[in-house]
Amino acid sequence: MGRRFSRRCADYPEFLGYTGVGKAEAAWVAWKHVDFERGEILIQGNPDDGTKNWEVRRIPMIPAARALLERLRHARLGEREPEEIALTVREAQKAM
Repeated sequence: MGRRFSRRCADYPEFLGYTGVGKAEAAWVAWKHVDFERGEILIQGNPDDGTKNWEVRRIPMIPAARALLERLRHARLGEREPEEIALTVREAQKAM
């Protein structure tokens, strides 16, 4: 039986697995960082601290990551702003 945020909690580790980014980096991926045309995601990390090695990087979107992000984008189409964080949960341990 699904709970209120079960789908969103499932999307979170799926995103981590497809992209290889860490939890702290994933928490700051906004829609403005997702470039569907170029097929890549810009990883900047926390606006104050950046990534753990302080490097901004671009990672390719594999087909599964693209499908996930497109589904998330369409599911929240009305509320999506460029500054909005793409993932609505930042941990899924309790849900699992």
